[in-house]
Amino acid sequence: MRMMHLAVGVALILATAAGLRGVDGNARGQALAAPVSDERDVYQLTVNGNGAGCLLSAGRWIDGASRAIDLSGGCAPGDHPLAAARIWIEHPHGDVALADETGRVLFEFGASDGAAFESFRPLEPLMTLTALR
Repeated sequence: MRMMHLAVGVALILATAAGLRGVDGNARGQALAAPVSDERDVYQLTVNGNGAGCLLSAGRWIDGASRAIDLSGGCAPGDHPLAAARIWIEHPHGDVALADETGRVLFEFGASDGAAFESFRPLEPLMTLTALR
């Protein structure tokens, strides 16, 4: 009888471990991949020291690391550096990338003192994202 309990216990542990792995073997698992919160993170974007009313909102989760971006009117003109940005990508090490609708990375930001994030790629223009909420 003890062997049967042991076998059932081992089977449950293996089934649980297998259930937490995604199709690609990712240990976080599909169910744990995307946060359930629908909160928006809102940032004031400053380009070369000029804020000019541009607000960026990282909203709806697309997957475990990507969120849809909403831009205020001040960011939308065709000549604005962020005009094509549609996706916010959070990297495991804390950096953030902004990508177009195809997933092509346009800008990369790192954690910053005094602002939430500061751009590091490309080098120009210098951009900061200051958290508003």
